[in-house]
Amino acid sequence: MLCPKCGSSRIFRDSYKGNHEWLRFTPFRPYGCRECLYRFVSWRRKGALTAAMRQKLLRFLLVFSAACPNCRSREVVRINPRTLRGTVRRALARALGFPAYQCRKCGKKFFKFRWHVKYAPPLQSNT
Repeated sequence: MLCPKCGSSRIFRDSYKGNHEWLRFTPFRPYGCRECLYRFVSWRRKGALTAAMRQKLLRFLLVFSAACPNCRSREVVRINPRTLRGTVRRALARALGFPAYQCRKCGKKFFKFRWHVKYAPPLQSNT
């Protein structure tokens, strides 16, 4: 990205001030030039808009996925419901066909009527 006034490549992300406050909800961001101190508005960096939308969609979907009631971890695996014995509630969940899960972190076994999202560790970027 280059400064539209002087053509310098020494650009920084500026803060939202005054009239630029509404830009938070658009694909535009305020920038500034370190050479001539000119402030301007431009598109987000390439691919940032789709990455942000993808991340918000994933967070929304994860709200409805199975999580451990003990430690709130989403690192759960499906297990056979017959391995959960004990209370009347578990017997009812087993009879109704609810999926059974086991937490990989704390080992708790539980029933949840939510779908299973396979846990994958975050990708490491090479930047």
